[in-house]
Amino acid sequence: RGVWLVHRVPGRWGRVAPALGRRLAPRPFERFRPGEAAVWPLIAGLAGLWADAPWLHRAAANATLAFGVVYAMTGLAVTWWWFGRRGMGSVGRAVLIGLVLLFLTPFAAAAWLMIGLADVWLGFREREETH
Repeated sequence: RGVWLVHRVPGRWGRVAPALGRRLAPRPFERFRPGEAAVWPLIAGLAGLWADAPWLHRAAANATLAFGVVYAMTGLAVTWWWFGRRGMGSVGRAVLIGLVLLFLTPFAAAAWLMIGLADVWLGFREREETH
């Protein structure tokens, strides 16, 4: 049984991998955006933090942390895009964001999380491209 699985999985992967590779092709960081439905596990995780069951509280904390990081990265991508639209080069953006992270990490993380969540519904980057 195990030998069959070892031979069968790579055969299937060979047919799936090209399509997956096209979907996961590298894109500029400033275009990073999770799907709109990804906000619901974050909301469910935040709601689950008030659960009495320890296992549910732990699962909710993990979901909140994981999706919070995803939306903080989205906020960072919006910030990266905004600095680029203002004419700042990649090195300048990296230095400025690095300095912000060095001295203001908790505030920057919270701000980027809020910007990332706001981008889900307000679409800062699309708004700018259509005007």
